[in-house]
Amino acid sequence: MPKTTVGLEVGSTGVKLVELIHRGEECQLKSLGLSQFPLHREGTDYIREEALVVHLIKGLIQKYRVNKKRVVTSVGGKSVIIRRIRVPQMKPQELDQALKWEAEEYIPYPINEVTFGFHILEKNLSESENGEISLILVGARNEIIQSHLKVIRQAGISPAIIDVNPFALFNVFDHIGSKDKEGTALLEIGHQNTDLVISEKDSPFLVRNIEFGGYQITQGIRDEFNNSYIEAEKLKKSYGLVKGEDEVPRESEESAKVDRIIRKSLDNLVNEIARSFEYYTSNREGALVKKIILSGGGSLLKNIDKFLAEQLGIPVEIINPFKNIIYDSRNFPSELLLSLAPLFSISVGLALREVS
Repeated sequence: MPKTTVGLEVGSTGVKLVELIHRGEECQLKSLGLSQFPLHREGTDYIREEALVVHLIKGLIQKYRVNKKRVVTSVGGKSVIIRRIRVPQMKPQELDQALKWEAEEYIPYPINEVTFGFHILEKNLSESENGEISLILVGARNEIIQSHLKVIRQAGISPAIIDVNPFALFNVFDHIGSKDKEGTALLEIGHQNTDLVISEKDSPFLVRNIEFGGYQITQGIRDEFNNSYIEAEKLKKSYGLVKGEDEVPRESEESAKVDRIIRKSLDNLVNEIARSFEYYTSNREGALVKKIILSGGGSLLKNIDKFLAEQLGIPVEIINPFKNIIYDSRNFPSELLLSLAPLFSISVGLALREVS
């Protein structure tokens, strides 16, 4: 009998739910839900307003009648640390203990305040008897995990798996079936943070969290126009970016001003991305990042794909996490899925995991 997995993402601007039916190698879309928080006058997120978050989660669970025991959720942000490291070859039972010491070097928090795990990528990386193991080390602050669990459990859910956002993002990228994964950068631009994942063959090579999101862009518009956050958000969504860097907006002086502010705000993000690309190249014998795949609410900003392509000199495309997922177009019109696609990259990535 086919089993389902429910991907539940609790973000800064709302709650997203994706339910997939797993049939061998195939996945079918069963449910798709989005409940957004009302826009705050100051632009702050609602993640700390537990009653509201619990209410929205319960609403989605009840509306789509999903199995609360088959939920996969995730945590993200700067409190999640992901590093690719090498350690000496050792027995599995020794590895867990050894990593507690290794983790102290890579995780900038007291080790007793962090829950960490690892995923082995390669063994015997050297020809000597004392070879190495390449692995991904993941750590998340207990405070963040417990805070997330508290809200989820109040909604009546005991999650089967707690993942991290960058891995969910890579899950989608892996599923959509790109033939050449080497040197592709995944960029999830959220409300307050951006996740950057650069792939190497079939695994992430570099994972970074950049403290930049749509919130900072809207704040820049607000400061310049001296208006409310809600008004600034409307200006951002209405005008976005001009198609070309040297093209002068013809609509109005207001649109030209918004364009300049957005470009200035994005400078920090572009610089951080460029630094990460340089690190990749220097550690991959000169290999270059060849493509960027955009996702997250920030990717809906008009012409941001063209802007990033101009600034970084490589192709940029918007993700479609529903590629290679079967769906009934009578229930999920293709145009609707494409318009919402970038918002659901994390939740689809979570739902792609099979719950045993």
